[in-house]
Amino acid sequence: MCAGCGEPMQFENKSSNQTVPQDEPACNQELSQHVSGLAYAQETMARVDPMQTCMERKGWSRVDHPSLPSNP
Repeated sequence: MCAGCGEPMQFENKSSNQTVPQDEPACNQELSQHVSGLAYAQETMARVDPMQTCMERKGWSRVDHPSLPSNP
């Protein structure tokens, strides 16, 4: 799923009405509209992979590498 990753990310459905293959293209499109994944991550205040951040916003929880807690 993420560019440059050796293994695809593993997600668990928390609240999405879609499947991962249905939500993934929307995230790819969202990320491609930003200058870079780093800019996207900074905009969303993410400290994890931008694709993971996008998928989690769509209702998925990464099970192979959970999100880092955000700073208050």
